[in-house]
Amino acid sequence: MKLTYLANFRISTERAHGYAIMKMCEEFARQGIRVELVVPDKKNFIGVDPFEYYGLERNFSVRYLPTVDFLSKEGATGQLFFWIDYTLFLLAILISGCCRQTDIIYTRDYILLSLFAGRNAVLEIHDIPRAKKIFLSVAKKVKKILVITNGLKDELVKVGVDKDKILVVADAVDLDKFNTNVIQAEARQKLSLPSDKKIILYVGHLYGWKGADVLAEAAGFLKNYLVIFVGGVAAELSEFQDEHRGSTNIKIIPFQKRELMPFYLKAADVLILPNKRGDAISEKYTSPLKMFEYMASGRPIIASDLPSIREVLNENNSILVEPNNPEALAEGINKILRDDLLANKLAHRAMEDVQQYSWQKRVKKIINFIK
Repeated sequence: MKLTYLANFRISTERAHGYAIMKMCEEFARQGIRVELVVPDKKNFIGVDPFEYYGLERNFSVRYLPTVDFLSKEGATGQLFFWIDYTLFLLAILISGCCRQTDIIYTRDYILLSLFAGRNAVLEIHDIPRAKKIFLSVAKKVKKILVITNGLKDELVKVGVDKDKILVVADAVDLDKFNTNVIQAEARQKLSLPSDKKIILYVGHLYGWKGADVLAEAAGFLKNYLVIFVGGVAAELSEFQDEHRGSTNIKIIPFQKRELMPFYLKAADVLILPNKRGDAISEKYTSPLKMFEYMASGRPIIASDLPSIREVLNENNSILVEPNNPEALAEGINKILRDDLLANKLAHRAMEDVQQYSWQKRVKKIINFIK
């Protein structure tokens, strides 16, 4: 069986997105599927081979389709240049014939799939886009749909998508890489982090619904602890750094290579997932990769009490706090850091629960569903 994965992404600017796509391709190949990943030939700002960058096995092929990369040019920003680039990629797909001799066309991009919706097409959905008319037209025509939360499935069923062709399958984690034997002292030494401080850690983007600002405000109630943010790029990083430059117990570190992330998680005393209420993506649709990486790291987790998060986390494997509430978040952090027995109990249960969320098990479910 051959699977063609269509993806419009640039490795350097969509780290989590790109990693998840390539990880899925790797796992499909490991389970006996012949995989070709089709992407636009866009400038790679990091200058590193993608397999090396993401630390993946070279068991699938990547086809780069020629396009004019307007968005890499100085001053080329905004929707106009995005849609020019996008249209050229669509044309390149059609001209190349990359989807003519394949058993399954797979993508997370409903616009790309609009070209092939009547064929053996599979759409993986991570949110509900604004252009609902086109999206629903595609969703109703494709063979199978994968969603990452029950909230997403409910939304699709409400608007008329057949529930029997929808599979809920959360995101996943590479258990071997995050459940390492590295002890906290070793991790801190490797990363040049202080050995005499309790460390509260957040990993990921710093914008809007992710809730990094809530944790930053909570840091004001946690003066004896060090709050570390690992993530953020370009404007979001600069703005966040400027806003919290005067905070004595906040340390902001830009995005790091994936190979270092297990060490950052192991270096922490508690891991934070502060998603905000008031955004549909945050409340219903998200299945954060970092949530599963947190669970696999053996460190206690404090997360916002939201329906999307509760599909995986609960009172037995984490502490859930009121969203958008810095004081509640600080209280949860203090509770964990003052009770080693509770911290160890929650972390141990999270490690047990995350075993069902490996990439191997995720892809196996998908293969059984789409065949």
